[in-house]
Amino acid sequence: MRIVMKQDVTWVAQIILLFLASLVTLIQIIPLLLAIPVLFRSLNKDNSFHFEPRVTAIVPTHNEESVIERCINSLLTQDYPKEKLNILVVDDASTDRTREIIKQFEGRRLKLLTREGRYTKASAINYAKEHVNDDVVAIFDADACLEPSCIRIAVKNFADEKIGAVVGFQKPINIKQNWLTRILSIGDFLRFFMETVWSQYKANNFLMGECMFIRKKLLDEVGWFDDHIILEDSYVSMKIVFANYKIKLERRAVVWCEQPFDLLVYFKQRRRWFRGAFQLIGIIQKGDLSRFMDSTRRRMLFWGRAIHIFPYYLPLFITLSLIMFAIAYAFNYHIAINTISLLGVSASILILLGSSTLYSQWKSTYLYLLLWIVLGTLTMTTIVPLAYIDELMHKPVFFYKRPKKGVIMFGPNQYSKIIMGD
Repeated sequence: MRIVMKQDVTWVAQIILLFLASLVTLIQIIPLLLAIPVLFRSLNKDNSFHFEPRVTAIVPTHNEESVIERCINSLLTQDYPKEKLNILVVDDASTDRTREIIKQFEGRRLKLLTREGRYTKASAINYAKEHVNDDVVAIFDADACLEPSCIRIAVKNFADEKIGAVVGFQKPINIKQNWLTRILSIGDFLRFFMETVWSQYKANNFLMGECMFIRKKLLDEVGWFDDHIILEDSYVSMKIVFANYKIKLERRAVVWCEQPFDLLVYFKQRRRWFRGAFQLIGIIQKGDLSRFMDSTRRRMLFWGRAIHIFPYYLPLFITLSLIMFAIAYAFNYHIAINTISLLGVSASILILLGSSTLYSQWKSTYLYLLLWIVLGTLTMTTIVPLAYIDELMHKPVFFYKRPKKGVIMFGPNQYSKIIMGD
């Protein structure tokens, strides 16, 4: 009787483990299946036609003395008609040399707007809207370094009246600064690879605050940025999509940005991001966007967001696959469990290798893949629950200021002179 019961328990355990292994593997395989056709398709588009709307670039700042000069230099050296590009820098009570540096550029198509209080990025953008009279609003973080053709290539997409916004293609400028920046760069490589894959299926992408372009008339229609929303770029993305406009990823509009270089800074940033994600889920559940919502948009929003956050949960699923493989091997369970678990890990590795096709800097990070899996798993199992508790308990939102070094450690040397202002 005891033997029979033990066998029954063993079979139940194997069935449960087989189900979990299959589910986790399926989640890892689906992005690979989506990516395979894209790997064999040319992503280059016709770049011969001219479409040059008037553009206002907005750069919110607060204590950005280490990075603001290179950002402004990259804007002033854009391959775009000077008479069609205006720059607004909004400074929120900087206590370092930020304002002093910005004032050196005033009069060169650049205007400095100052506020004496410390506010959110969203409110800084909204503060500048009274000074915007152009067709397109471009928004950049202060650490952004634009490649010379970034604006010209991005705004060409607005020749299509269905395009409401465009998001640029981000690359890490300080990839070689330390072990953490190398690890986080892997996640960025994967994130933008999956965004590229998703865009090839004519789906909407989410805007990201480092580099985004939006029609001014559309911002006026849906409302500008909500300063009580943590992920203001994702929220305005939802409003744009629900207003029947498309958001396109332009992978040729490249911007270089800094990765967090300190572990504590990284954890604070991710905790804020994930809390913002839970906040958006709550907004949708409450029906705050119900006037825009229908079932089709709900489905597209769900899958688009799933693709967007895929790099964040992939390390956890790799870890789960390896754990289930180890359990099945240790207890001599059915070989199907081992096979399925390894299949999931293999699919994830192939996805990672696929993302390297878009980044020549991948070779700097190969040796850090294991640490990326460990850090990603730790983030998903600790930081995400803490972020959920923060939102559940309605704790006060602190808009943490991420420090930046202003270092330049990236691949293509042809852009270094422009970024450095030489």
